[in-house]
Amino acid sequence: MYRISEEIKQFIRDHAAGTYNRDLARMLNERFGTDYQAQGVANIKACLGVRSGLVTTFQKGKHASRGTEYKPGHIPWTQGKKGLNCGGRTRFKPGNRPANYMPVGSEAKTTDGYWRVKLADPNVWTFKHRLLWEEAHGPIPDDMVVMFLDGNKDHCTLDNLAMVRRSIHCRINNNGLHGDTPELGRAAILTAELITALAERRRR
Repeated sequence: MYRISEEIKQFIRDHAAGTYNRDLARMLNERFGTDYQAQGVANIKACLGVRSGLVTTFQKGKHASRGTEYKPGHIPWTQGKKGLNCGGRTRFKPGNRPANYMPVGSEAKTTDGYWRVKLADPNVWTFKHRLLWEEAHGPIPDDMVVMFLDGNKDHCTLDNLAMVRRSIHCRINNNGLHGDTPELGRAAILTAELITALAERRRR
């Protein structure tokens, strides 16, 4: 506060009541040639212990604008007008397709690197590696996951996929057992199964 002149402080004290911060900032800048913003004025007021007395945020039970607020029992003009055409020529027409529409069978990559395949409109997708596995081996049980043996999510072929228990998959991740070839991936699965079996035996 030592950088602010007493004259500015007093001006704020004199004009803060009933004045929004943005308006008080404008008044200060016009009077003293300063460059205050609303937040800067708010900070000064807080240091001075000055309040405007205005309601600046909505509070339950408070009325910020009695003249324009909805009254109890208000009925919106759209009530009972389902299907009302308000858009005219600019509204979406039946069968309209957005510019980013992708046909069934399209493939797209997720942000975490997995490929997905579009199965149906309007927006039914599934992971490509799961689809390949289910087409070849049937449904995937809830307690199982399909993993990439070489860790490469772009290498989406059956010979690079394996179905393992979720607990084994977690063990592989937690112990950093990933391999960069299908052979090393299978070895990682066997190692994780061995670690899990030893841990279960110790518990027993």
